[in-house]
Amino acid sequence: MKGRTPDGSAGDVDHGSVSQGYADHRKPDDRIAARIRQALGDARTVVNVGAGAGSYEATTLDVTAVEPSASMRAQRPAHLSRAVDAVAEQLPFADDSFDAAMTTFSVHRWSDPAAGLPRQRRLGQAVRFTARTALLRRFVGDGPLGPRLRRRARDEAQYTSRT
Repeated sequence: MKGRTPDGSAGDVDHGSVSQGYADHRKPDDRIAARIRQALGDARTVVNVGAGAGSYEATTLDVTAVEPSASMRAQRPAHLSRAVDAVAEQLPFADDSFDAAMTTFSVHRWSDPAAGLPRQRRLGQAVRFTARTALLRRFVGDGPLGPRLRRRARDEAQYTSRT
């Protein structure tokens, strides 16, 4: 695993530098939230790896959030649980600790998805949501971050399809 930034971020983004105000503009999409809830099925306990500010955490479930970035953890609303400071590749939980393990649009930010995804799967039934490259292009456009984010989305799709 690559090192973490001073903020605690892992992977290719230092959230301490770029995520100020994230929770103010990143609002959940009801369609995505419904698909996540459907995919979680009858799960009662869920670990949310790469939880960020908690945009897609169901308040009706017992959710343990995992987020390495201190700035992202600080943006979590008060009604959500506090997030555990950890990275996907080194999750501090025993196997089968949860009914389900989820991640939402975060695998592309992990420093080593090939190590993190199998670890996530051992914690509970894995539920992953990723972005298709065409949708990501519409979201980020052709600005300076666009090509890198689209490349990471393709990488994420490859990792998630193999695990």
